[in-house]
This record gives sequence, C-alpha cells and structure tokens, in this order.
Amino acid sequence: MAPTSSNQRTPSVWVRLLVLAGFAYAVVFAAALVDRSAFLPTGWLFDLAAQLTPFLVVGGLVLALGFLGTARPGGAIIFGLIALVNLEHYARPGPIAVAESVFDPSADRVRLLSANIFQRSQALSNIAVAAKERDVDIIGIVEMPEADCSVLRQMFGSDWFCLIVDKDPRGVRLNRVSALVARWEPSKVEVHHDQAFGGRAIIEARFSVGQESVNTIVLHPLPPGSPQYTDQRNAVLHHAAQLARGMPNSVVMGDFNTTPWARTYRTFHGKRASDPRFHSTWLTKWPFLGLPIDHIILDDALLLGEMQVLSAVGSDHYPLFAEILLPADE
Repeated sequence: MAPTSSNQRTPSVWVRLLVLAGFAYAVVFAAALVDRSAFLPTGWLFDLAAQLTPFLVVGGLVLALGFLGTARPGGAIIFGLIALVNLEHYARPGPIAVAESVFDPSADRVRLLSANIFQRSQALSNIAVAAKERDVDIIGIVEMPEADCSVLRQMFGSDWFCLIVDKDPRGVRLNRVSALVARWEPSKVEVHHDQAFGGRAIIEARFSVGQESVNTIVLHPLPPGSPQYTDQRNAVLHHAAQLARGMPNSVVMGDFNTTPWARTYRTFHGKRASDPRFHSTWLTKWPFLGLPIDHIILDDALLLGEMQVLSAVGSDHYPLFAEILLPADE
C-alpha cells in the first residue's frame, strides 16, 4: 500500500483557520437566535450577537465559499443555509415608514433632524447649516459639546426654543449631554431621569401644529458594552417606548444604540423612517462596516413625506432628516 502523504493526512493551516472561524461564527449565530426568539430569556452577549445580523449574513456566505473552495461541500451547504436563515431575519427589520408619493396638500408638515454630534463643535455648526438648508422645525441633538442656549440660538434662531439637559435633579452632571431646539415653544416639556438610566436622560416635548400636536422624545442610552450598560440602555428604551405608546402623534428620535434586529428594539411600536437595511448611521469612518443604530420612529397615525440619511458632519454618526405629515383636519 502506498504511504499517505502528509497533505492528505493533515488539514492545511487555511482549513484549520476556516474550521475555527466557522465554530466562532456558529456560536455567535446561536446567541443571535436566542435573542430573536420570543420565548427564551436574552442577555448581554445574545443582544450583541443579534446587533450583528448584517455581518452574520455576509460571514455565512464567506464561510460557505471558503468551504466550497477547499472541496468541502458539506461545510459549504451548512454555512450557506445558516446565511439564508440570517438573511431571512435581516429582511424583516420591523415596520418601515415609506415616503408618500401622494398626500393631502392641506396636511401640516413638521421637519425633524436628529444627530449624534460626538461632542464636536464643528459638527454642531454643520448641523445648524443642514437645519437651515432643509428648513427644519425640531432638532434633537445628543452628545452635545460644551455650549449654552445663547450659542444655539445664534446658530438656529434668536427666537427659537432651546433646552440643554446636562444634569440630573441632584445637580450631578450627566455623562452625555442632550439638547432639543425648535422654532416653536412647546406646550409641554418634561425631562425624565432615573437611576436605572446610567447617567442619561430622556427629553419629552409637545408642540402644537395647526389643530394637532406632535409629541417628541429625544434619547441617547448607553451602548451595550457590558451587562450593566445593556441593562441601563434597556431601561431608557423601555421607558421611552412606554411614553410613546401613551401619546398621540409621537416621534422618538436619537441614538438608540441598538439595531432593528435586536429584541429590545421591538419594544417600540410604530414605523421607522427609512429602511435600515440600506442605510447605516454609524460608523462614518467605515461606512461599509456600519450599523443602523440611530432612528426616527413615527406613530402609526403619522405619514412620512421625506427622509434622508445626511452626509457626515464631523461626527462618527450620520444625521437623520425626516419630514412628517400630520393627520389632516376632518
């Protein structure tokens, strides 16, 4: 009998790496499945895995091609099927508001701008320019730099409403500053604080527009970088979702630090302005490796007139612009 060559007996380094990558991928995929399920308890790592659904689609296809290229059709079939499972989930990001091509011209319109400006003064200046170009009415800004309302009024308008939230009720500085700027004075303003929020706050404001009102919620919870941060992020998101459900014509906007494929996002009712499958909002540095974690979510009664993910303004996030149409008067 002829001796077996070493290449036939021992897998190559590339095959070993491929098998190792496949094992790691399978673990992440299983964790994502747990978060997607409606009956299994989820947690920090499961949530992180579900956030990566777009990469799970691409990763499964790359592994399938890798196994196919090394003459291992069984592995190619397995990872090809897993990629299809992830693709099916990726194709269902939840309700999406589609811009109306025909709408009642008498309907009142409100133009919104939401931006995480990464504490950059230049990004704030660029947001003010973008707001003027699009005749924006209400602007939610998170990760504000050091600035007061006099600075914001110089940028947006001397008679504009301005609220900067940088401290909790005890006077302790929040770890991220948020602001709400609007061309109208709100009929109601409330800032929601809670120890469970991890040093973040939620801004709620009601604006009268014609015979209707628009209830705006601006938020920016912590990123899910640890189990504690994830719990604190979820506390903010769940509180905001409850607020929105109890208000007519509600709009929730900001940096949610979650994607539509994670379980926590599904606590929100309503429609997301723009399709997250085609527009990432973070990172601007590597847009092809980005994720849609910034959102504008509209109440079902509101219609979408226009929506854009704007160009980079000097932050690591892209701003979001949306024009909404209020229900026409009966």
